[in-house]
Amino acid sequence: MKFSVLLFTLLVFSNLIDAQPYSIGRTRIDLQDPARNRTIPVEVYYPAQSAGNNATWADGFFPMVILGHGFAMSYVAYENLSGYFVPKGYVFAMIDTENGIIGVSHPDFAADYQYVNQNLALPNVLNNSIAFLGHSMGGGAAFLAASQAPQPQLLIGLAPAETNPSAIDAASSINCPVFVFSGQGDAVTPPSENHIPMYDSSNSLCKGFINILGGAHCYFANSNFFCDFGETTAGSSIQISRAEQQDILYDFLEPLLATFLKNDNQAFAQFSDSLASSSRVNGTHTCDVNALKAISPDNQQVSVFPSPVNEILTLSSADKMLGAFEIVNSLGRQMLAGDCKNQQLQLNVSDWPDGVYYFRTSNKYGKIIKSSR
Repeated sequence: MKFSVLLFTLLVFSNLIDAQPYSIGRTRIDLQDPARNRTIPVEVYYPAQSAGNNATWADGFFPMVILGHGFAMSYVAYENLSGYFVPKGYVFAMIDTENGIIGVSHPDFAADYQYVNQNLALPNVLNNSIAFLGHSMGGGAAFLAASQAPQPQLLIGLAPAETNPSAIDAASSINCPVFVFSGQGDAVTPPSENHIPMYDSSNSLCKGFINILGGAHCYFANSNFFCDFGETTAGSSIQISRAEQQDILYDFLEPLLATFLKNDNQAFAQFSDSLASSSRVNGTHTCDVNALKAISPDNQQVSVFPSPVNEILTLSSADKMLGAFEIVNSLGRQMLAGDCKNQQLQLNVSDWPDGVYYFRTSNKYGKIIKSSR
């Protein structure tokens, strides 16, 4: 049987998103780590069809940012970040552990990052598009976590603090892209003792340092009593407002997330140009075209035909075997999954209800339209 080949417009996950901005859904998941006899509460904010608790997910697959908070803080202080990025098609998984004042364990916090990374099962999340993001103590813990396998696709430290064991030492084992944001006036975690050594020690081919002029330690997050009190007593030299610092953060963080979680190298050109020309920051990065190619997904081309499909669906790779694949419906329920050792895969989908489905192979993602007409 011959099929007319209609090359399906293959969508990397930045283009899987049909409509923006998304509403923000929210759910709380308590993970259980039996090896440590530990409960890890995670507050998840995600793109949804309507706003609210346990709202229906928006159609598509989305990259995930795993976030760790600062000392004596909680995920609530970082709703500025989830509120800005979730409508743009990112999932934010906020770790809600180690938020006391005494008995805080940096190794456990780091292990929580990795446990969430490997065990948080969400229906519409791209498992190979994960960033670790942490502020202050959470930033140091993110460095500790990223020094272990598996490493995330991106590590972001917001005024990261030295930890015990040393996040600075752990940085030498990190090969994934690393970007450190620093507030020039930060006296809580002085950049020369915390942020800069962590950046310098990183072994990544692609890393960057963004120094926000006149910036604070706490202004990466919303107002928090303990953080703000600590900043006041530490004597930080702050010359900009919280709103101004967060605006700068978004301007530089957004293209980084798009580059490394949505495979958009044009976004990195925007980041690089802004870093070189902005009067609000100074900084540097070591990323070049070759480094970006080395850490980006391969350029495997996958075609899907016919589209719309009624009975037999074909996925075809031009240059290599398809490998692991998954197809889910618009609600995220898995329809098929497997590991194809050939360059072409044919599937009988005649009994599937008409509608929209999504496929993913090792690095490529796209939409399937099923129609019996």
